[in-house]
Amino acid sequence: MTTQYNVVAILPGTDPNAGWLIIGAHYDSVGGALEDATSYAPGAVDNASGVGAVIELARVLSQHQHRSTILFVAFSAEEQGRRGSIALASWLEEREISVMGMINIDGIGNVDSFTSSINDSELRIFSAGPENSPSRQMARSAELMSFQYSLPLRLIVEDAIDREARYGDHFSFSERGYPAIRIMQANEEKHNADPTDTIDYIEAGYYQHAVQSILAVILSLVDGPLPPRNIVLRRHDNGLSTLIWEPVGASNSYAVALRHSGSLVYDQMFVTAENSVDWDGFSDYVGIAVAAVGTNGLMGPLALEYEMQDH
Repeated sequence: MTTQYNVVAILPGTDPNAGWLIIGAHYDSVGGALEDATSYAPGAVDNASGVGAVIELARVLSQHQHRSTILFVAFSAEEQGRRGSIALASWLEEREISVMGMINIDGIGNVDSFTSSINDSELRIFSAGPENSPSRQMARSAELMSFQYSLPLRLIVEDAIDREARYGDHFSFSERGYPAIRIMQANEEKHNADPTDTIDYIEAGYYQHAVQSILAVILSLVDGPLPPRNIVLRRHDNGLSTLIWEPVGASNSYAVALRHSGSLVYDQMFVTAENSVDWDGFSDYVGIAVAAVGTNGLMGPLALEYEMQDH
């Protein structure tokens, strides 16, 4: 038995009201039975690729100040029931720290599948449901950013908190009500605890694109404007409706995202310079969300959805 530790670094933000973004990856790995501490467990994809990404993101992001505080963490004991991330999430909750979101980077270095198919153009995002949960909305925000900015890899929202019968450190945060997502490669070539998970299976170009794509999402979250508040839809007798929200400081426009029934992501988006929109087409959608676009050109996170079926 050994004592396990999380490795944590904090980059303070400039706005104390902007909340904290947690960027984490687990550094433990297994190569056989969980209780076997002597088995060969290289863990290159699962999860040296995630830890390497967190270290590089910390290096790049620490060169500048950001609006939100960023906590970088290498989690211990993820393979032993998420003990490291449970401890950190509990610590944050006990201190009533406002967590704007958590990104779990777990397995982002390989493009091949068990059946030898290749996907070198996408990353998957897993998040806890239901559709109106903060975690699912964070996943949709990341997907919209990947589309808006034409990132090196497209982020694909999955309708699940993780793969079947699997788990990750984002569970420890979403179960406490914090928005949390897992970002991982589109395909999986290695089973969990595979002793052949070596660096030979890391695809350098894909890995670089994955880290670049995650960095772009992070920058929007920590440097883009805060989400608009008090979004309301007012209906008029002439068939038009007015969508209105409170203005957001340091923004010069707003992105309005619209989601059809049955869709995991936003199907349409338009940009307006005003904090209100008159339109007769809002009733065609079940979900409406608004994000502010800053004077720096960054789109911030989407506000929680205005749900049409309830109004």
